[in-house]
Amino acid sequence: MSNDIGALLDRIREVAEQRIAPEAARIDRERAFPAESLSALGEIGALGLVVPVEYGGAGGALTALAEACEIVGSAGASSGMVFLMHSVTGATIAAGGGVRAEDVLGRLASGAAIGTLAFSERGTGAHFYAPELKAVRSNGGVAVSGRKSFVTSGGCADVYLILLQGEAEGTADAYLVSGDQAGVRAEGTWSGLGMAGNSSVALELENVALGDDDRIGPAGEAVGLVFNAVAPFFLVGLAAVNVGIAAAAAAAATAHARDRRYPDGYDEQRRAHRARRQLRQPRPGVPPLLAREPNRHQHVHADPDDRDARPHRDQGGAVFGRHRR
Repeated sequence: MSNDIGALLDRIREVAEQRIAPEAARIDRERAFPAESLSALGEIGALGLVVPVEYGGAGGALTALAEACEIVGSAGASSGMVFLMHSVTGATIAAGGGVRAEDVLGRLASGAAIGTLAFSERGTGAHFYAPELKAVRSNGGVAVSGRKSFVTSGGCADVYLILLQGEAEGTADAYLVSGDQAGVRAEGTWSGLGMAGNSSVALELENVALGDDDRIGPAGEAVGLVFNAVAPFFLVGLAAVNVGIAAAAAAAATAHARDRRYPDGYDEQRRAHRARRQLRQPRPGVPPLLAREPNRHQHVHADPDDRDARPHRDQGGAVFGRHRR
């Protein structure tokens, strides 16, 4: 990893702590798209992390994306997901190339445009590399009508990379579609439980006109893009976002258990210590519950007053009790 990428990751960490994390609760509560988080990332060049240098990006690879996604995901789950899909879109466009690729990559890298993929369809499920949606030749280009069922940043992205059936059987094509293009409309609301603000809704396409200049990669070769660009960047990045979320959850739970204070002024550790001390105190007619700490040879469920349950040793030193091990 180059020094420049390392420095960018340091800036991403600062932005995550100072600007993304403070907004996370509001985004979840209001189910708001994390536009401010993306703007903050754009200001430092993070939205071009995996865009090649010649197109205005930082030229980072999978390792950089994984670290960045973990950082952003730990600060805000929705922000992490939207950042991931933007980055995957840039990496895919860069891998495929095309007439519009240079212009779009420059806008993605600078933060002037937010990108995402529109691949998923209800009928294809996880096999999004085999779309049912098909363009038809019209006026020297193609026209497409149909529905993409699950699009992160749906209705909020500026650039969608959509996957369609190719003209030859078993092939696919990828096209760039603008969010404000005629016939493009987001539909539905997002009601996700954990990621509340990533707006993963449906995208309706009604007679959307596209030209060969809008295609990314050679005709009929988008399946190769899916497996060689989309899959590695998406899978690695998604795993990293979820690791970040899990790490943040673990840290929050630990801090709660460690730092919580009760009205009597006791924290969790002192309260637990006091509870153990109280349980050891003898009470009339009640044996002390924690009369002694179990040693490593003692079955933890053994009743200390039950002679049959007490562990004992045979001549070889093995420990026996009611429950043999």
